[in-house]
Amino acid sequence: MRLLVSFLLVFWIIHDNAVDINDFSQLNKTYISDIIYPTNIAEIQAALVRAKLESKKISIAGKRHSQGGHAFCPQAIVIDMCRFNRIINLNVADKIITVQTGATWDLVQHYIHHHGLAIKVMQTAEIFTIGGSLSVNAHGRDPRFGPLIETIRAVRILLASGTIVEASRAQNYDLFKLAIGGYGLFGIILEVDIELTDNTVYQKSVHTLQVDKYADFINQKVLSDDQLGLHYGIVSMSPYNFLKEMVAVKYVKHPALSEKTSHACTLSQETNVKFLRSTLNLQRKFPSYHYFARLFNWSNIIMEERQRDVVCRNNAMRHPTALLEYTATSHVHALCSYFIPSESFACFMDYLRASCRTYKVRFFAVLTRYIPCNTESFMSYTDQRRIEVVVFLFHKNSPQGINEMRRWTQSTVDFVLAHHGTYYLPGNLHPTYHQINTAYPQLAEFFAKKRAYDPAEIFVNYFYLKYNRA
Repeated sequence: MRLLVSFLLVFWIIHDNAVDINDFSQLNKTYISDIIYPTNIAEIQAALVRAKLESKKISIAGKRHSQGGHAFCPQAIVIDMCRFNRIINLNVADKIITVQTGATWDLVQHYIHHHGLAIKVMQTAEIFTIGGSLSVNAHGRDPRFGPLIETIRAVRILLASGTIVEASRAQNYDLFKLAIGGYGLFGIILEVDIELTDNTVYQKSVHTLQVDKYADFINQKVLSDDQLGLHYGIVSMSPYNFLKEMVAVKYVKHPALSEKTSHACTLSQETNVKFLRSTLNLQRKFPSYHYFARLFNWSNIIMEERQRDVVCRNNAMRHPTALLEYTATSHVHALCSYFIPSESFACFMDYLRASCRTYKVRFFAVLTRYIPCNTESFMSYTDQRRIEVVVFLFHKNSPQGINEMRRWTQSTVDFVLAHHGTYYLPGNLHPTYHQINTAYPQLAEFFAKKRAYDPAEIFVNYFYLKYNRA
């Protein structure tokens, strides 16, 4: 009895006033010291001072869609930036917007839309914070641009020392390259100057092809088309042509429509969210229903993609995501991204098809994008041009299910590395230390530079805790 009382007392001391937090994967429930929601710079600076006084770590969070605990760690003070979201300035003539980093892309789109402006680079969906996108150096569907860093003029960062500095290509360039794609380890990015573009009106076209023809399609129909605005691919999940056929979608500038059309169109909103979400939840819970849904998904996708064939850039960049929100604990909805040289794309599809039989994971979508070469960010994942393959899948939230996912992830990373590709770091932390060092040989130097900017290691997350070996 005395032992039980002692255990409960220790547990109470450890968890007194603690807050539990999780991310989109629902696999990283963690007890943190506190979570704060600043609305101005003074409150963020006060949190840094408090962390130093209490010998606490700081983690920085946005929408928490990274799936490896990148936004928190045990007993840290988590700064949730979502209320730090003011639009500071819009220079319409120069097409530059300055925003606080808790703002979402959706907020920016609504602000710039009626000025005839659009975003150059963002993720497929508009729900994420700009700070989160900067921390992972996100990329988009416009094949003319690489990762987000290409469209950033400057950032203002609160360093561990308490100093606020501006980082750009003209000053503090080393910090600029480290912080964008730095996973919140170098400081808190407060404000950012982002380049915009015109809200062009596009004609949408859909091309059905075999996956082994996709690399040729990229070269002949995407890269050679100087009127192309956006591109992505959807690979079939149907049992009849599983990962063997795909649709390639192009958005090309529409020559006949005036500039006024892009000003007048209304930003699109998601519809039928509850119905689509319930259908997806059935697929998660029941393998038989998942198979049944896959029987019909290919024809539905083709029909849906052929609709709304004239669209402005802002709407073309708003992809439905609310239906993917999932809070149940029985199954995990995971997202993994791999960057494959074009000549290896077809054999990677063969590998994915075989891996479904080997491991107990269930795919429900595989999407593709073309990413050009860009090495400006220190942790660049695009040292050569590549095709990104985004895999959405389910697995059971159980020790066995998680272990199967770990085995599948490590096997997949091995295959990708063997074919001179790499993988995206905001996913789960299942890859081994050897695998991440093979994919990102600059990792040890990256962490060394982190400690140079942050000697006390105040800014910490699970990603750093797992892979830092200093």
